[in-house]
Amino acid sequence: GQDQAVAQGPNAHPGGGQGRGGGASWARPLRVANPARRQNGPQTRTVLGVQIIGTNVSPSALDACEAFVRLTLANRRDMQERMARNNVALVIIPSDKKMTDLPQFASLRGTQTFDGRVWDDVRGSGGMQVAGGVWAIAVPEENLIAQENSTDGYAEGYSVGLHELAHTIHEKAVTNAERRTIKALYDARKAANGPWTDTYASANEYEYFSQCTNCYQGANRGQGLNGPRWLETNDRPMFDFLLSVYGPSQAAEDSSNEAHANLNSPVAINEATA
Repeated sequence: GQDQAVAQGPNAHPGGGQGRGGGASWARPLRVANPARRQNGPQTRTVLGVQIIGTNVSPSALDACEAFVRLTLANRRDMQERMARNNVALVIIPSDKKMTDLPQFASLRGTQTFDGRVWDDVRGSGGMQVAGGVWAIAVPEENLIAQENSTDGYAEGYSVGLHELAHTIHEKAVTNAERRTIKALYDARKAANGPWTDTYASANEYEYFSQCTNCYQGANRGQGLNGPRWLETNDRPMFDFLLSVYGPSQAAEDSSNEAHANLNSPVAINEATA
């Protein structure tokens, strides 16, 4: 039977992923460089148990989501099945719309997150239960594809979508035993005082898992230390665990780990439970 998910609630993001657009490989969950023109009306696809939904967005934004779904779920049929049974959907927020303009999140309009931010201004969520029994993850289009005059505030090498999906994998897809392992790995790392991929990873076991996922998959550049070799060298227990969850990383080794301004300062990611 399905393992019970950890109840964490919706994670709020203020604010990529690269897919097939521009001839990119599935292995790099970074922004699509040359996206297709925006397509009017709804677009949907189901990939490895996850629905991808976009209305009035570039098809390349769906490609970007498909890229990091395949990157994280292809290794484990059991995780795919749990995501499907939980009706998990990646919902793309058009770059010119508010999250609360979308029907999945309209009930949040005018309400506040736990820390007093207005949901209308939030640009993403790590997952929440919405109408129809759907567990909806919100991902901003501007973080999935390159756009002129982009409003995306994150570094080009950082994938918010992968980070958000990792929250739902943590809550809905891994086993109860694996969730206990994540907590134990976080507690051990905290007791050892790091090292961490970045400051945000030290906040709790949820951010630790999601940020390590980004690092492992080569999508943490500009936010913190990046690449599977860094994890293998500096946090071998988490590296081994992510290998068991995702299979071998396909990320190229990162050469930009010499200097990261965010490592010892407050970081741009700002999630919260509602």
